[in-house]
Amino acid sequence: MALTFGGYIAVHVACGVGIFIMTGIILGLCARYAHSIYRFFMMRMLGVELEYDTNPNSLTYLTIKVDQMQVKYERILRTLVVLWFIGTATLTLALMVLYEGCILGSAGVYIGDYCPSDPMTCFASNYNGSDTGTFECVPGNMTVFPGTTDKAWCYGWIVKRQTVSSVINQIGVCGGILTVVGTLFAFTFRVGQGKDWQPQIALILCLLTSLAFPTMGAMAGVFHISFSVLAYLVVIEVGLIFFAAYIFELDESKSKHTTSKSVPVQITRVSA
Repeated sequence: MALTFGGYIAVHVACGVGIFIMTGIILGLCARYAHSIYRFFMMRMLGVELEYDTNPNSLTYLTIKVDQMQVKYERILRTLVVLWFIGTATLTLALMVLYEGCILGSAGVYIGDYCPSDPMTCFASNYNGSDTGTFECVPGNMTVFPGTTDKAWCYGWIVKRQTVSSVINQIGVCGGILTVVGTLFAFTFRVGQGKDWQPQIALILCLLTSLAFPTMGAMAGVFHISFSVLAYLVVIEVGLIFFAAYIFELDESKSKHTTSKSVPVQITRVSA
């Protein structure tokens, strides 16, 4: 079913927002009523280890460890909200990769490019961003632009072309994304810990990341390009990680591993 350019964007954004809301609700319910499942998700996605109080209905005492190092925090509610938001954004990012790779694909093409690997409807525009028409892009063929135009953004329903192998490969990509996010999350805590400049650097990086949104919006309006929901999710994810590095601090005093001391054993030889 072919849609207009605005229709494809609306479907794309609606699916991204819907996945984010549903993921947030599920993680929120797990955090409140299923601590073991929530701990599993946070450990697999972010490498965060959560240890709740013995009272399952109490959040007064909560130990948070990143890369086996305990995190110091002041406000338990703010800490839980930040972790929930990062977890929701991470899982949404992985699910959107699966959605774009298996259901609704998108790609940008220019003059002289080959068409994407899946059949798509392309919406052409010239250098000043005005629409110049649409054309169907057949995989393997060169792009044929209508009129005087130099670029196009393409959308296409690719779900019918999926195989078991392609879906499994896309799931593997999602798993790789979770690994990268977890590594980046732990890395931001490790770098500069114990230094006076660490919170300031994390805050500056968070603010710089937030500037990407108006920049992407301006580029979309001027150059008539449609940024994928994934692009916005990546910006949100990186910004949240930098924000977490700003408000959290690793407690070195409670994270040192204890080593056992060797005790010399005296061996007495007994003569026969």
